[in-house]
Amino acid sequence: MWIYVIIGSLVLIYFIFSKMTGHSPTTDTIILTMLSVILAGLIGGGIKLGIHIGTFNEFMKNSNQKFGSLAKDFKEHLRNHEKFK
Repeated sequence: MWIYVIIGSLVLIYFIFSKMTGHSPTTDTIILTMLSVILAGLIGGGIKLGIHIGTFNEFMKNSNQKFGSLAKDFKEHLRNHEKFK
C-alpha cells in the first residue's frame, strides 16, 4: 500500500511540474491523482492501525490468561501452606 502512495506522490509531483511548464495534464487529472494518493494513505494507515489493535488485543488476552493461572497457583499455594500449619 505504501508503495502505491510513494508512486502516486511521484506521479503527482511530475504532473504538477508538467502543468507548470505548460504540458499535458489537466487540473482534473492532478486533483484525481492527489485524492487517490490521500485515499491510499488513509486505507494503508487504517490497515496498519487495525493490525496494531489486533496485536494489542491478543497481548491482553494472553496476559489475562497468564495472570489467571498465576493467581490460581498462588491461591493453591496459600491453601497448602495453611494445611501444614
